[in-house]
Amino acid sequence: MFKVHRRPGSEDESNGGSGSTEPSKEQLKEFENLFEANRRDVTLDPGFKEKLREQLLRQVPDQEKRWAKRARRRSLTFRFAAAAAVLIVVAMAGWLILGGPISTASASFAEMLKKVRQATTVTYDVTYAAVQPPENHAHISMAIPKKIRTEWPSGKIQIHDYEKRRILALYPSDRKAILGPMISSTIQTGEPLLCLQQLGDSAGRLISREKLNSRQVEVYEAKQNQQIMRIWVDVKEQLPARVEVRSTGPSSQAPTMVLDHFQWNAPIADSKFSLEAPPGYALEGPEDMTPEQLLAVLLKTSAAYSNGFFPANLNAQTVLEMLQKDAPASFLGSASFRPGSVEQRNLFRTCLWGLDFIEEMQSNGSWRYFGGAKLGDEKAIVCWWKPPGAAKYKVMFGDLKIKEVSQDQLPQPSTRPTTTKEH
Repeated sequence: MFKVHRRPGSEDESNGGSGSTEPSKEQLKEFENLFEANRRDVTLDPGFKEKLREQLLRQVPDQEKRWAKRARRRSLTFRFAAAAAVLIVVAMAGWLILGGPISTASASFAEMLKKVRQATTVTYDVTYAAVQPPENHAHISMAIPKKIRTEWPSGKIQIHDYEKRRILALYPSDRKAILGPMISSTIQTGEPLLCLQQLGDSAGRLISREKLNSRQVEVYEAKQNQQIMRIWVDVKEQLPARVEVRSTGPSSQAPTMVLDHFQWNAPIADSKFSLEAPPGYALEGPEDMTPEQLLAVLLKTSAAYSNGFFPANLNAQTVLEMLQKDAPASFLGSASFRPGSVEQRNLFRTCLWGLDFIEEMQSNGSWRYFGGAKLGDEKAIVCWWKPPGAAKYKVMFGDLKIKEVSQDQLPQPSTRPTTTKEH
């Protein structure tokens, strides 16, 4: 510990026996400015620097009194400059003060984010702490722009293409491939590295410095929505070496995720992210159905799960809630339908393709939906849309029949639309 030894009788010599021995705010500010101006190329860990500053400031009044006794007419600036010079000597010598050496390198949270956003590829392992084997860990490969390949111990592979909004699931044991849509409202934005890219440059709070597998790292903590991210940043590479994510939501059952074994910017073949089924795989994609037929299945199923009435809103949340209910077989038209059965999964997948068609119309065409009518009501208007470049609108009624009309013939329903987007 850096100490200042007092001589007997020196307590009041600097201030005439009265007044505070603590420096004023102006003195402390001047001292801080001098310290910053003279520290040269020495970079202190932020937490360590603050501890050092506070400890040495506590010693300044006594040291100042000794100098004041020797030269009372010396300016305050000179005395504080002398103290600052002592600090610089100590810092440059690298003494072990306050329990640790002074660092000559430091990672930056903002610089780390910049490098993460600029990365072309990354691979890592992820472990789900609250999930039992064999599906408690996976190997992830990512490529720009937003293509993700997940490989599970069972052999199952999932490929997410955020640009094309498609998911391909491969089952090697069955030689089967399933292609599905990525619905906007259900796209999982919780992928840790995608969330990390969205953080602000000042979102990370430095909480410690330590070694991770012989690598010097700085540990930052950041909050996003209902997640807390802890990031171990390699000081040399200024890239994440480890990431932990845990949920803080009151009702969330999401497990804690641990990401490690990172490899940044290593070449990954484009074929790893292909949405085409490998040779010898049977592809299960959208049924051999028109968009209108997919939409009719979605509407009929939604009404079946809503006691025979079209729901007020037609979105992914509506479809997801279907899985939590048992619909009468008479509504679904299948005596063999059972919750959790292959039939239900296929029906659910068909409904997702129907939602995909709606999102396509919302983005590139024209779409309106009107809920509340009863399934089978031939006069009730359920929705209308116009594909890009089409001259006429298509109107679907409660009996799921379709009629084409021009804009001036477009019927006006008595209910207000619950979702609207028209070009």
